[in-house]
Amino acid sequence: MTHELESLLSAWCDDRLDEAAQHQLESLLRKSAEAMDFTLMYMDQHAALVAPRPVCMAVSSKLETRNSKKISPSPSRFKFRVSSFSIAALIALAAALYFVFLPSTPHSALPTPHSNPPASFAILSDLSTDAQFADGERPLGEGLTAPIKLTAGKAQLMFQSTAVVDLTGPCEFEMTGPNRGKLTSGRLEAYCRPEAHGFTVDLPHGARVVDLGTRFDLTIDPLGAAQVEVREGRVRLERDGEPDRIMTVGRIARIAGDEPTWLDDLNHARSPTVFTAGAAALDPDQWLAVTIDPAAVSVDQGRIKLVNRGWLATRRQYDPHERDLRAAGVVTIGSPDDILGFTTRASIERDNDKAGPMLGLSVVYYPDVGRIRIYAPSDAVVTNVRIDGSMIVRPDDAFEFELIDTGTSISFNARKRADADPAVTLTADVDYVGPANHVIVFNRERTSAAHTAYVNELTIGPSNKSHTNRQMEN
Repeated sequence: MTHELESLLSAWCDDRLDEAAQHQLESLLRKSAEAMDFTLMYMDQHAALVAPRPVCMAVSSKLETRNSKKISPSPSRFKFRVSSFSIAALIALAAALYFVFLPSTPHSALPTPHSNPPASFAILSDLSTDAQFADGERPLGEGLTAPIKLTAGKAQLMFQSTAVVDLTGPCEFEMTGPNRGKLTSGRLEAYCRPEAHGFTVDLPHGARVVDLGTRFDLTIDPLGAAQVEVREGRVRLERDGEPDRIMTVGRIARIAGDEPTWLDDLNHARSPTVFTAGAAALDPDQWLAVTIDPAAVSVDQGRIKLVNRGWLATRRQYDPHERDLRAAGVVTIGSPDDILGFTTRASIERDNDKAGPMLGLSVVYYPDVGRIRIYAPSDAVVTNVRIDGSMIVRPDDAFEFELIDTGTSISFNARKRADADPAVTLTADVDYVGPANHVIVFNRERTSAAHTAYVNELTIGPSNKSHTNRQMEN
């Protein structure tokens, strides 16, 4: 049995366990206390080598509570498995062992048919040395049923879903479900693996935060005001009687009155990012030039100069789900086969094969043939695409563009500067939330020769149009 169990555990840790093998592992653990002891020992030895302290301590605590004999696995078998053991698998296995596989309580200790013991949705997985609770000491590995009232120090909880919550005292927190909790006061930091997608924390003022992956902080001050900050990924901020709001990395919201107050004006500014005609240089507080040799971004005779796949990004982020975004400017191409791209909801990462942002919604204009296209990540849903007109632009011709992103749709138009009406337009409905909300203007070419494009009078920022008037006025 030991060899069979060790093989199954190794496969679990390497994420190689198929459905049939998983059922086999479950069966072994349910039927045999010896198999459970072996598994806990296996986890404990590996946790000590590769896992974070909270998981290691939680596993060790469960070992200390077992009364059966210890089984010592062969060191030679274990040492070769350390490199393939994933911390993520350990966390998932620890949660599964505690909440699913742990053998039933002996019949003599079972509650009477009339009793209704409270459910345990989480375990106490770590404590700081100065942690203090209002109701006395709590042992690591304890299944939690009552609200946690942490008067000092820090405590970590692991939910059935594998969501991990770090509390900082003074703090009061209640586990209300296998993937849900309620913060009444104090501070918490939440980390959610994919298995814990949708982890929810209820807040005062009828608000709640729903995790969409992967890390966020919550604080409730002594006056009851809640603050939400997204560290990684994104969350959905819900509030009774109000539309949901998607918060992406870097966003901070304070909830105290009728409307959330956004505290991150530096990252998601209400003011526009501007390059004024004739400026001597790019303002480093507003713009970020991203290049790989021989690409370059500079200012030449009062215009932004994009050379050989150089691109220019806003340092601020503009979330079109919060407020309509508008980007407008004047472009002059230096070669007949230049290609211009305009990207919203963008991360500041390059796709070297495509010369544009790796993630984001890109409207790309091909001046020599007058063609316009929209490109989106694979997880975006783009529908109702409509392209009207055509506009061929020659070198040294200047054309104006305007792009508006409402969060649910995107529109783009361009016209030669001497013309009154747009010559080419694109509209599309888009369902996509990116990892960031920078706006990027980039240049590329369809040949290997050197190419240059100039951008001037560039303004990027919130649109003056409301969300109820989403049609671009020409």
